[in-house]
Amino acid sequence: MVLIPLTRHLRRLMPLFLILLAAGCASSEKLLEKAIESEESGDYVRAARYYVSVLEKESDWEDARQGLMRVGTIAVDNMLDKANEQEERGEFDEAITTLDELDDLRFDALAVGVTLSVPEDYDSYRERLSEAAIVSLMRRAER
Repeated sequence: MVLIPLTRHLRRLMPLFLILLAAGCASSEKLLEKAIESEESGDYVRAARYYVSVLEKESDWEDARQGLMRVGTIAVDNMLDKANEQEERGEFDEAITTLDELDDLRFDALAVGVTLSVPEDYDSYRERLSEAAIVSLMRRAER
């Protein structure tokens, strides 16, 4: 007898559930549109973030997965280039911040099942930059 009232309540909630489900899909579609717009404008990091957001909501959306793989690779390359340029200018702490952002993106992509690769020597590169940043900060503190 308890099941009958519960079933009636579920039937009453079904339209609300369908509305929320449709709203979630619309939200994912908006995020996908923003990802594509960001990609087309050349903002690959932002596009990758939007693709991650889509996949967090709709994990089986293959277009978003392919988009994240495509722009994620470009974003990683661009962030590595940016960190290299910052290193060349002696901006070691900024370079580390860039690599932190890169690692955050890689972590978020991995959480939705997409691996964004870095060069084999990435860990040693990051360690070398960290050491240079520490030395730079110590020299500034001595002044």
